[in-house]
Formats: sequence, C-alpha cells, structure tokens
Amino acid sequence: MELYTIFILYLSFLILILVLFSNKKQSASHYQKDYPLVEVFEVAIRNRYRIKIQYESSPLYKDSEITERIIQPLEIKYGKDILDNYFIKNSKNSKDKIYIKAFCELRQDERHFRLDRLQILKILK
Repeated sequence: MELYTIFILYLSFLILILVLFSNKKQSASHYQKDYPLVEVFEVAIRNRYRIKIQYESSPLYKDSEITERIIQPLEIKYGKDILDNYFIKNSKNSKDKIYIKAFCELRQDERHFRLDRLQILKILK
C-alpha cells in the first residue's frame, strides 16, 4: 500500500512540473489558431527576414490611413503584455489583440503593428 501511495505522489509531482513548465514556456504558436499570419511572422523573426506590408492605422488616429512599410519583425505579443506603448496599455479594445513588434524602416524606430490591421505584400530575405 505504501509503494502505491509513493507512486501516485511521484506521478502527481511529475504532472505538476509538466503543467508549470508548459505554461511558462509558451511560444507564439499558441496564437496560430486565431491568425494564420502568425506562422509567417515566426519564420520571419527566426530567419531575420524583412517584410513589406500595408498597414491601416487606427480609425482614431489619422482616419484609418493606409501606409506601405518595410518592417523587421522582432516579437509577437498580446496587447495585454505590451506595457511600453501608452495607447495599447490604456486601450480597452487592444488588450486581446495580437501585435507584431518590429523595426519600421519608414519611421526608423521600433513600432507595434496590430496583426488584424496589416496585410503582407512581400517577404524580403
């Protein structure tokens, strides 16, 4: 009986460790069920590809202006995880959106691009 109890405790401990580590080590692939473009950006980040995009700005900013940009994707994030951008951090609607943090050649600065507002035109290797 004691051996059975020890085995159950050991098994429970292993399951707990697996659950804890699987939650901490989330890759951007958990976004894929919502946006198939995420896989493209994962490959671009991994291989340091630049991407030519069309981007529609927020309707609250410049009346939904559409610009063509070349970006170097750096990271994929949820809006709720972006704390260094005032507009995203304080917006109620942006918290559940997916963003691409990238270096924008047009603005010569790092920017966040909301995935549902962009269209990939070309992948530049």
